[in-house]
Formats: sequence, structure tokens, C-alpha cells
Amino acid sequence: MAEGDIPFWAGKNAKLVFTFMDATLVVDYTDIEISREGTEVADPICGEDRDRLQFITSHYGVTINAQQQQTDLIKKFIKEQEQLDARNLLKGSSVIILIFPNNGTFASFQCQQYTLDKWKLNIGGRSERNKMALPGRCRYFREIPAI
Repeated sequence: MAEGDIPFWAGKNAKLVFTFMDATLVVDYTDIEISREGTEVADPICGEDRDRLQFITSHYGVTINAQQQQTDLIKKFIKEQEQLDARNLLKGSSVIILIFPNNGTFASFQCQQYTLDKWKLNIGGRSERNKMALPGRCRYFREIPAI
């Protein structure tokens, strides 16, 4: 590594804050993936040698893979479904990712207007740890002030 180079930050340098229906949930995540979703556009304009390219963002995909020490997530997700079934308005949910790069700085990003999608609980064999997939979507992915 050259002098002055800073090592790439790793998963241990990131923390997750998951607010779901007005409760802050502890998520022991194994990995997080954020993806920009939308439509690729190519407009062929007469007389131009190439299409004009654009990407129209519709939303962001948010995938969290986790393990659990307790059953808080399952209970809260069942409670959300009960609220949906009763046609009640849901409290807002969001995912905040805190990143601590190796240069001593700090950054935070928020998945705003988050909705939980088709979650999965996997309870494996006798010695396997549980797994929980938390796919979701959000309307906005923004940097927020680091406190």
C-alpha cells in the first residue's frame, strides 16, 4: 500500500438502524444491498449517430440478510400485517446506514419511505443458525447529516 493510501472500509465499518412502524429494531445483519431501480431509456434522435441515454429512477431496492437472537422482528412483521389487514394507517419506516471509513470520518444514509416486501424466515437443521431475508423498497436514498 502506498504512503497515504487508506484501506477500503469493510462490513465491520457499517452499522444499521432499522425503524419499523415507529420502533427501533435490532437487526443482526450479515449483509445489506441497496440497488437503484428504474427504466433504461435510449432515445434515437434523427441525424444523431448514437441514442441519447438516460436512466429514470423509480425507487431503490433494499435487501437485508440477517440472523436473530430474539424473535422481535417476526413479532413486529406479524403486527404490521395485522395493521394492514385492519386497514389502519401504518407508521413510517426507514433504514439508516452508518458508515465509518478507515480515515476517521463518518457518513450516514437513509432509505426513506421504506416498505417491507416479501420477507422470509429460514430455520435450518439442528446446528444451523436461523436466517431472515428482509427485502424491501424505498422511494428515496439520501445522505443525511452525520451526528
